[in-house]
This record gives sequence, C-alpha cells and structure tokens, in this order.
Amino acid sequence: MNAFREDIKDARYRSIGRFPAFILRPATGRAILLVGYRPDKELVRALTHVAPESNAVRSVNDAIAYARYWGKITDQEVAEALDLQLDATEKVLDDAVNQGILVKKDRIYSVSE
Repeated sequence: MNAFREDIKDARYRSIGRFPAFILRPATGRAILLVGYRPDKELVRALTHVAPESNAVRSVNDAIAYARYWGKITDQEVAEALDLQLDATEKVLDDAVNQGILVKKDRIYSVSE
C-alpha cells in the first residue's frame, strides 16, 4: 500500500493526469515518460532507448503459438503483438476454432482442453 501511495505522490508531483503512465529511468541520462495507451512498437522503442543492451526477443511468431503460450487472447491483441492485419488474424484464429485447437467465447479465444 505504501508503494501505491508513493506512485500517487509521484504522479501528482509530475502533474500526470492521464493513465496509464509509464516512467522509464535509464542508469544515466533522462527518464522517459509515456502517458496514455501506446502501441507495442512505441513501447519497444522507448525500452530500447533506455536500455540499449536489452534485445527484444519475440519467443512466439504465429497466432496459434501465441494463443497456446498465453492461454486466453483476443484477435486484436494477437494482431498488435505479432504485427499482423486484424482480419487475417481473426481468420487464422477462427480456423483454429473450427479445427478444435481453440475455443471462442464472445471475443475471447482460449486453448481447447
């Protein structure tokens, strides 16, 4: 609870009125403040700027493997994470539902048990 209070205090000090707010502090140099929802590519760019020695490694590179890794996903999430077109992603996921690989309820896809 104290950490939450410190976050609120820091947000007030920095006049942050929109959320989410993400502060990236490098070992040396200036911090980066990202306010509001940002695309995945922008977050990776900011992380690379703050920690150039870190290499973003994509461990999953296709929609079905992504679904298997996370368990429950949405088509929009997969499209953003894998840099795919939404309609193509939805088709791949719906095909997996038809094959019994995934189950779909509303907009949520999950791994078939």
